[in-house]
Amino acid sequence: MSQPESNVLINGHPIKPSEIPSEDEILALGKEILAASDNWKQGKALKKFIKTSTYSPSSKGGTKWACRVSEHTREEGTFDEFWNGLGVNKAENEMQ
Repeated sequence: MSQPESNVLINGHPIKPSEIPSEDEILALGKEILAASDNWKQGKALKKFIKTSTYSPSSKGGTKWACRVSEHTREEGTFDEFWNGLGVNKAENEMQ
């Protein structure tokens, strides 16, 4: 993953509230990370439809990233159903 074009580096280190970037900048950085994740080291495939990958920075002290991507058909569930399972009750659903 290359250095983001902005002055903000997402590295997992705490920052002061006054240093939190704008919502637009956070979204742009998130999109950049998502695009870069296509080139990360491929990991295990889980349940045939979940693919994993990781990114380890070349510099010391950098943050290691992990990614899980799953693709589903419309018949498998709606966005709201998946969001409820992943965005709202993820820990509870992971145990099932």
